[in-house]
Amino acid sequence: MFSRCIFCLKRRERADGSLDRSSEHVFPDALGGRLVVDYPCTRCNNQLGSSVDSDLSAFLLTKLRMHMLGLSDPNDPMPILSGRGTISADGTPVLSKATMAEGMTVKILPQKTIADNDDGTRTLSLKVDGSDLDAARKTISRFLQSTGQAAPTDADLDAILSQGRRGQYAQPNVNFQLALGPFPIRALVKIIYELACHWLGEGWFRRDAVARAMRRFILNGEKHPLIEMHGDSDKWPKAIEDLVSIYPGAHIGLMPMISAQRDCARVFVRVLDCYHCWMIVSKEPSNYTLPADGRVVINEPNKAVRETSMTMITVEYIHAMNLGPDSPLSLVVRSP
Repeated sequence: MFSRCIFCLKRRERADGSLDRSSEHVFPDALGGRLVVDYPCTRCNNQLGSSVDSDLSAFLLTKLRMHMLGLSDPNDPMPILSGRGTISADGTPVLSKATMAEGMTVKILPQKTIADNDDGTRTLSLKVDGSDLDAARKTISRFLQSTGQAAPTDADLDAILSQGRRGQYAQPNVNFQLALGPFPIRALVKIIYELACHWLGEGWFRRDAVARAMRRFILNGEKHPLIEMHGDSDKWPKAIEDLVSIYPGAHIGLMPMISAQRDCARVFVRVLDCYHCWMIVSKEPSNYTLPADGRVVINEPNKAVRETSMTMITVEYIHAMNLGPDSPLSLVVRSP
């Protein structure tokens, strides 16, 4: 346990001499996180849980994936995706709605064009969804009355609608625009920060320049050149690729070994199988030591956490794949 909170850096001793211990889930509890540490003070833990962790848990893509994996609260309503889009073939505007239970439904949005003719008359062109004929009736009635005609009867409207041309889109491709809201990047930085604290210790979060920049970003959203979030897969260790194939849907954190030749320390994180990212957590890696084969934490949602070295994970791969230690197909975890 650290003598200071990893976020506010205040000492954790209470007036009565006891220590301020607060259980923190590195991967959010709402996402089945089971790696629990006691590094933050109670105040910081509560504040960040409601302002940072909750953003990740409530993010639409997170909720969708939790439902698909059967990990969401049975009392939570199933997420609904809705927004405006267009039919690819002709650009017709539509309103799309999709749920995992019912699939996608598409409704054509009303399109109205009024043209002034050379003879002084006006023409109304109207395109509506077949389920929206009542709205079409109202639009036609208002148009006729705006030209000085009497309000049409139901029979008049039926006659006008009967002259319309009916069409149908057979399995159209829809360009669907979905508003997701701000991406919860602070929550991912917080996970990486807590894993770095876990593996590099108090000296890192109290003195390292990258740790200081990460802490300010988590607490206040303050941007800094040292905050570099990456998602490019060509920089991922082979270990991450292997772990993803063995543990689909699991939360994974990995720190490759730190050697004297390496110019930075990095932490790689996967949350569920939605978010993959890595960050440089120190540009002074010679100040810290790790086991020669690095560290890995695997947290399958709502299951026990497995934390070990990358070498031990290699042995587990061989066992999990039912391969012998001499098999040419055995998976080897490499530190980049």
